[in-house]
Amino acid sequence: MVEYDPELGVPVIVYTGVYLKGNEAAVAAHGLHPPDHDPGTRFVERQLGAVPADPDDPDLTHWVKLPSSVAGLPPAGVGISCWRDPFCLQRPAAAGGAGDYWVFLLASGIRGRGGAVLRFRSRHLTHGWEFDGILAQGDNAALGIKGQDWECPILARLPPRGAAAAAAPPALPAPAAGVRAEKAAMKAAAKAGKSGPLLLPCSASGASLDSAGGGGASSTSLPRTPLISADAAPPCHPLSSAASGDDGASVGAGTLVVGEGGAPGAGWSDGGALTAPVLAAAAADGGTACCSGLLADAASRMESG
Repeated sequence: MVEYDPELGVPVIVYTGVYLKGNEAAVAAHGLHPPDHDPGTRFVERQLGAVPADPDDPDLTHWVKLPSSVAGLPPAGVGISCWRDPFCLQRPAAAGGAGDYWVFLLASGIRGRGGAVLRFRSRHLTHGWEFDGILAQGDNAALGIKGQDWECPILARLPPRGAAAAAAPPALPAPAAGVRAEKAAMKAAAKAGKSGPLLLPCSASGASLDSAGGGGASSTSLPRTPLISADAAPPCHPLSSAASGDDGASVGAGTLVVGEGGAPGAGWSDGGALTAPVLAAAAADGGTACCSGLLADAASRMESG
């Protein structure tokens, strides 16, 4: 998260830093959590801060880490499995908010039970954080799920029920015709769903980088709204030959699978279901069969749901 600190007079990046307990140099420099505060992982998580090296730089290009952790130690006696991903829920009046304290949320989990969101409060952004209880907690046994950690506890304020229609966000415009594969390492499957167009990206390597020229390389990079449309800037590979229906999707509300380069051919289909063989064909055309089973399952669920 990035917040303006009225005490320092500069913006501060607050983030989670991690190092392995087996990293002797890091442990020598920063230490380990005391046993009663240690979540029991093979790594150490610390909540850290960074400030601009030159606050007068309009681009804030360079940042300097603060010397100490902003949040101290993980809470003791709770049985947490991790603590990370800080999010600011409330700002004090001095920082433009309405409260007396900063209130922060951290992702966590309770061992043997499920995911959790920890609450901290402080009168200062970069020090003095105090554990203030658990905001929310999952129950794996009741939900019939596995896993013990929640990630990125970002909360959004919604209008109350019955609020005026003017308070609702505007509807997204209908997407233009066509499907794109955003980079050679990406392939995308586009489908007309019951609630509008759907885009399922699949990265061949999971390591695609954003384009320095602003063209966008990954459909999961931010800020981005993944519509079924052509990118405004290269590198993009529009499938201009795709026909369009009334809803902006492919004719017959079928499926388009685009292999590397985005060119139609052996790796695409516009009339059948999204299946692993179709995705395998996309792989033969230059893409990869990575995650084909997951995509096929997702498409099947959307079609039936």
